[in-house]
Amino acid sequence: MKIGITTRIIYEDGIRKQFVNEQYIEYVKKANLTPIILPMIDNIEDVLCLCDAFLITGGEDIDSLWYNEERSP
Repeated sequence: MKIGITTRIIYEDGIRKQFVNEQYIEYVKKANLTPIILPMIDNIEDVLCLCDAFLITGGEDIDSLWYNEERSP
């Protein structure tokens, strides 16, 4: 079974980078599953179709305006 793992955005020295905490990869491998790192790209559907399930790792808070709520601090 292939598990898609989402990436997270960080900025280092003004350079935008995508990364995955290696622990996520190790947990998937320990379960005898195959990890697939999911890059943030426009044609992500081409990669998503390779996955049987997904591990959504989280990251920055989603702007509440996306789900019709007011922003809070």
